[in-house]
Amino acid sequence: MIKKTAKVGDFEIEVSDKHIYLAQGLAATYDYGPWNLIREIIASAKLKNIHLIDIGANVGDSLAHFRRFSDAPATCIEPSSVFFSILKRNAEKFGNVSLENKLLVPADKVGKVVFSSNEQTGSTRSASEASGELLWQGQNITFEQLFKSKNTSYIVKSDTDGFDVEIIGALADMMSRSSTRIPIIFFEGPSAVEFRKRDFAAWMTVFMQLQYLGYELLFLTNHGLPYAFAGNSIDAVAGVLNSLSSGYESGYALCHYFDIVAVHRSLNSKHVRLEQSWRLTK
Repeated sequence: MIKKTAKVGDFEIEVSDKHIYLAQGLAATYDYGPWNLIREIIASAKLKNIHLIDIGANVGDSLAHFRRFSDAPATCIEPSSVFFSILKRNAEKFGNVSLENKLLVPADKVGKVVFSSNEQTGSTRSASEASGELLWQGQNITFEQLFKSKNTSYIVKSDTDGFDVEIIGALADMMSRSSTRIPIIFFEGPSAVEFRKRDFAAWMTVFMQLQYLGYELLFLTNHGLPYAFAGNSIDAVAGVLNSLSSGYESGYALCHYFDIVAVHRSLNSKHVRLEQSWRLTK
């Protein structure tokens, strides 16, 4: 079998047969935008003792982006055995990486979720949303097992293809009960289906939780371009979501979903204002 590869910065990584990085015409800002932003925030805020938690690591493309600017420890979590085998080979190039061939599930959802995957990505959803499918029978890992040091600044990335609202909500719940330091969270926002239906109730709860905990929210298009800085205003968040919904209704949607970077205000919000010029591409 011929292995497919893709370039991330100076790194050549192995990818699955239909990985998004093999798509023709992929925007040069795809993934580079948010990861370059995270790089700039870490540098501007002089964050020390960082540790990446990569939820839904797939083949390690986010790890490769992180390694473009940091050799800090990373923990990559990927339940698919197919993607995990590629992830393992890619991780060998970088070092200082812990791998977990497990599904990250909120503690109250263990034994209640379905996981499936195709040649590009994996997907998790609550069992109540699935009809006639088998519950996940593999190994689980929870947040409580991941965050082991109170002196570490954890950078959390979550890409679970539809389950991020559950993941980030559980993360916010955990942060409200503990002293875990998570200055930056990077995750996918509502799906295209949710935008078409204006189905934002669960997401709005999560956004309010994050803002209550001191996070300011920056929305980017799924191609990695800045869309809106909502800061700590829930009204601004509602406006951002409704804006994309209106785009879908009119047939002029700018993107399919949002990538969202949540930055704790203790880092000083001037580092993430849209007015700041970012190096969004390679």
